[in-house]
Amino acid sequence: MFNQTVGRLVLATALGIAIGAAGQRAISSDKPPIARTELMNIDLADMPGKVAHMYTMELAPGLLTPRHSHPGHYLVYVLEGTGIVEQDDKPNLHLSPGVSYCIHSPSVTPDSWHSVWNTSKTQPLKTLVVLINDKGQPGTIFDK
Repeated sequence: MFNQTVGRLVLATALGIAIGAAGQRAISSDKPPIARTELMNIDLADMPGKVAHMYTMELAPGLLTPRHSHPGHYLVYVLEGTGIVEQDDKPNLHLSPGVSYCIHSPSVTPDSWHSVWNTSKTQPLKTLVVLINDKGQPGTIFDK
């Protein structure tokens, strides 16, 4: 009886240490849930008033973004990972490496609302993004 109790105590302690260590790694992670790396931001000389932004976007495993839109032309190429773009009144877009898509919303009051879900529980979803919009407009507008 004593050996069985000690064995359970050791097992519970080891399990607690393992869970604590995993939780500490998650808490101390220095990576934000959404990481954006700006590659280019230029005025388009042949399109007065327009600007182009190029950046990589990385979504953490399992992340679902808030419902949002991008005024202008939002072009995306999937570099790594898997996911789903959920769009209002349109079929879901299934993402995997090599897939590209464009979301167009013509104004500061966009009509192309969507959310992006990284469907992997272990791997980030990495994309290359080009956004062309009016100078001074925000790149992203979140739904209220």
